[in-house]
Amino acid sequence: PAAEEILAPEEDAPALTTELVQDAESDQRQAETPGKKNLAGSLFRVVAMVCAFLILFLYLCDILNQHMGWNIPIGLGMVGISMTDDAKESEDNQSQDVADRLAELARQQAEAATSKSNDIAALTAELERTKKELASARSATPPAGARPVVPVPNTANPPATPATSPSPFDPLPTPDVETSGKAFTIPDLSMEMLWVKPGTFEMGSPTSEAGRSKYETQHQVTLTEGFWLGKYELTQAQWEKVVGSNPSRFKGVNRPVERVSWTGVTAFCEKLTALEREAGRLPAGMAYQLPTEAQWEYACRAGTTTAYAFGDSLTSGQANIRGGPRGTTEVGKYPANGWGFHDMHGNVWEWCADWYGDYPAGAVRDPVGPAGGSYRVIRGGSWNFTASFARSAFRIRIESAFSSNYLGFRLSLRPPASQ
Repeated sequence: PAAEEILAPEEDAPALTTELVQDAESDQRQAETPGKKNLAGSLFRVVAMVCAFLILFLYLCDILNQHMGWNIPIGLGMVGISMTDDAKESEDNQSQDVADRLAELARQQAEAATSKSNDIAALTAELERTKKELASARSATPPAGARPVVPVPNTANPPATPATSPSPFDPLPTPDVETSGKAFTIPDLSMEMLWVKPGTFEMGSPTSEAGRSKYETQHQVTLTEGFWLGKYELTQAQWEKVVGSNPSRFKGVNRPVERVSWTGVTAFCEKLTALEREAGRLPAGMAYQLPTEAQWEYACRAGTTTAYAFGDSLTSGQANIRGGPRGTTEVGKYPANGWGFHDMHGNVWEWCADWYGDYPAGAVRDPVGPAGGSYRVIRGGSWNFTASFARSAFRIRIESAFSSNYLGFRLSLRPPASQ
């Protein structure tokens, strides 16, 4: 029986062979399945790493473009992370109203606080020293029989001006009671002062003037006395000659001094008055100081009734306003008005002596502003304001301690005011 079983017919062999093949194929599929899963996982990890690297690369490019000034043409602007140069420029030019500009003034006030305090302290100390020297000089008793020494100007041999470097400040007569009506130069500062004759004008603006504000009520003003006013805004060289330091941001000896407060400017005027009186060059009853608001507008208009001294429009070719050099320029670079004053429109705002207050409704004579207040007046516009702010009638109120890189002043010589 065993031999018969071993020698069984071969007809059962095909069935056995088929079952063996199927078992082998099943075992092979089971062995290949983990390999495929591992391959899919590897591909997924590679794709994830590439995506992560790409996102990181885009972020780095965006950071370099925004903060390092690079110009890599890749960014994430599609999701609002980056901003194009055109968008930034558009954003910078959107806010041009007074509130925004005054907010910018406030930010820059903090930056200039340290410099301002140092300037005021230096001016105060120097003023006290000058007062002591004057008091000492007055108390000295001259020898018996001595005659007072009167300074005599050297008219025989005036200093020659180099032909290669002409100066706009030509020597002119020293002011005195008899020379009212003539221009003169402060010798030590080469500062030219122009005479402004008495007169009557319409201060403020008509209701039809473009850009007008409600604080420009038009009214008649009569100035019964003439005064001297600086032909140019006070320069950095002139400030430094008296004070010994220069607080300005835009450096240049013939550029207007800026970043000076009303308090610092009035201390400068007091010191200059003391120095000129000691030198015997100051008329009796006169003092260097800021012009009143009425005097400033009278000189700015120079007999005109239009929005500007040059007409009812103003361009960056006529004055240093927004659209120009984006900083101060040397005084006298732009055309003068009809009375010879430069930069009454633009370059830097100019302090006035007055407290800020509402205008009267009727005619007035020799106004000096309110008796007190919280703010002072600035006039004229500046390099970073539009033409509308430079109108002859436009006025802004600012705290006395404020200073900025677009705020300076112009000297006046007149009798001391009550403010």
